[in-house]
Amino acid sequence: MRWLRFDTVAVNVGPGLFEAYGHGPADGTERPVRQRIQNGTGGWTEADTPATMFYAGDGHNHWHVRDFQYWTIASVNERAKVLSSGAKTGYCFWDNYDYKATAGVLYHPNTTSACIRLPDGTVPMGLSVGWGDEYPSNIAYQYIDITGLGNGKYIVTLEADPGNEFRELNETDGMTWAQTNNTSWAEINITRKGVTVLPTGTDLER
Repeated sequence: MRWLRFDTVAVNVGPGLFEAYGHGPADGTERPVRQRIQNGTGGWTEADTPATMFYAGDGHNHWHVRDFQYWTIASVNERAKVLSSGAKTGYCFWDNYDYKATAGVLYHPNTTSACIRLPDGTVPMGLSVGWGDEYPSNIAYQYIDITGLGNGKYIVTLEADPGNEFRELNETDGMTWAQTNNTSWAEINITRKGVTVLPTGTDLER
């Protein structure tokens, strides 16, 4: 068995808060997810989403959004041909990585009970503007199984919200379900001695 481990960070680069919350029966192990969207006048609107939350699943005692990130590895010469994909399926996102933060931490397990069920049965989580959620390489299931892949150059791609389940800001038509800036990538060179990171970037930079 050979695993490729790496850190990932999902960042809120939009102009407003990103907030989602699970709701449903208090005894359920899965629950549907709604998204709260700032309306620009200090208020909020809510939208049902196709997303779901589930409890635990990776040794943690809290709730996760299912499949919020998706990682793949492919040959640099055949980028459309996925050779393997990530093992992790659950994500609890909250402010723990300062990207270009313009305000203090809002979403945190100690302040908003992010990813923990509240007395009213909801499970909140979110990202403030300029904040990201980091998953370190040593966390459970944070890997791609590369058993059987030979030495050589590959491209690892990370996509946030691959199922297009959450609304995002699109400059042409406001809040939509369209993907805008959700993919990043890194070229790597795998050798017998280890892994070297080559160029990295986002789809907007390609």
